[in-house]
Amino acid sequence: MSMSLSNTRFFTGLHVQRKQDMPLLVMQLLVSIPFFQVMQFPLFLAILVVGLLAFWGAGLMGNRARSFMAVCIAATGGGILFWQFGWQEISAIAVFFFVIGWSKLAETTSRKDRRFQVILIFLQVVFALLLAPVFTTFLVALICLLLGFVLLGSEMNIGLKKQLLSGGSVILIAVPLAIPLFLFFPRMNANLFDLGMMMGLPGALQLSAGETIPLNDSVGFDDLAEKSNSDTRVLVANFHEGVGPFYDGIPPMEKLYWKGPVLWTYEDNKWAPREGWNKRSNRLKGRMTEEDINRTYERTDKFTAYSVALFPSNSYWTYALDLPARSAASTYVTRDMQLLNLNPVRQILKYHMTSFLGYRQTGELPEEDRKRALQVPTDRDPKLKSLALDLRKETSKPEEFANKVLRMFNEGYRYNPSQKSSGKQNAMDHFLFEEKVGNSAHYASVFALMMRHGGVPTRLVAGYRGGNVVGLTEMVLILENSAYVWAESWI
Repeated sequence: MSMSLSNTRFFTGLHVQRKQDMPLLVMQLLVSIPFFQVMQFPLFLAILVVGLLAFWGAGLMGNRARSFMAVCIAATGGGILFWQFGWQEISAIAVFFFVIGWSKLAETTSRKDRRFQVILIFLQVVFALLLAPVFTTFLVALICLLLGFVLLGSEMNIGLKKQLLSGGSVILIAVPLAIPLFLFFPRMNANLFDLGMMMGLPGALQLSAGETIPLNDSVGFDDLAEKSNSDTRVLVANFHEGVGPFYDGIPPMEKLYWKGPVLWTYEDNKWAPREGWNKRSNRLKGRMTEEDINRTYERTDKFTAYSVALFPSNSYWTYALDLPARSAASTYVTRDMQLLNLNPVRQILKYHMTSFLGYRQTGELPEEDRKRALQVPTDRDPKLKSLALDLRKETSKPEEFANKVLRMFNEGYRYNPSQKSSGKQNAMDHFLFEEKVGNSAHYASVFALMMRHGGVPTRLVAGYRGGNVVGLTEMVLILENSAYVWAESWI
């Protein structure tokens, strides 16, 4: 008898207390869909199950018990989230509101509560659109918007027909305006948090996309192929207005080479920096002051001034456009003209830079570096060596020799940024004479080795080329899929 009475109490309580909240439950379930893409599945499932149980069980509780349960759920869930994500990350804040949405739903009893819950769901929709801007999220936002109007209308005793007409009319008014804006208005092809960061928001206020995977100290052909499909952010650059010898705003995109590791040694299909680079003392040896740079290099193009926000990579690479005219903040310019940070970049690093985009070296290449820039493997790629020597015999001028090698690539070769290495011992022979398809590392490596066989000192540089211009701004967003390798020759 007592069990029967208990069951009756449960279903009666559920019917009376929860019936009016079913639209809210539907909206909260809908808005949960985008968060599945943001959170780890066990945590998402735990929040969903606890939230549903709290919703069903709240019908049997008094107001104080419901409030206490909601606070406990919010506090526990929030603690777990911030412990996992970090206290200052946008994704943690967004998911915290997701937890608050479920806990508040459990204690909703009055009209005021329901109105607040609708606003809370709308807020979750906004965060979902920022974190997961995909078609599913937009569809969820549209449905939640319509249901929200219906629910708010019912709370004001407006008939269902009027509710639907009211909500539908707002959407119908918005759609004709949204379509031309979508088609013709320049879109911000960058995350809003990236833009906010450049405009002065705290560096820690960012999406939890994880660290940028840096370009390795040694670079192989597969490294470029793996990055070709990555949309992980590397840096955001904001170009300044300029007059006279300075570019005004963003320079031509084909001139933007973001210089990273400078590579001298080729062995086992990989390029590596100069020996001993991992030692701090060797990196600091011969670092260049602004006066050293002006004395060693002659500018042949305009300056460009820009601010950089570099995302964490846990490496020393601190990118600047080739050629950096000076160092900045906690950085320094090495003798290889690469910008490095004194310590690994573990949080967003902001700095102001000036570069000149065309230059020539006025001094002689040190003999030690000349020998290093002419080293070639003795037991690899014999066909490449033979071709290089034949082309070199046709001219005594290094510049003409370089142009012959470059023109060769226009004859039946194809560029594919995701192309991986053949894995063969003579990988460059295979690319040059058989496969004829490669990424920038393939082409730059063949060029560098042929130039070295022809007696022209050459090294490789790994970094990023170009970038994505953010509409209506002077900002450029660099993603990992812009990774690029190029050659530098002393002619």
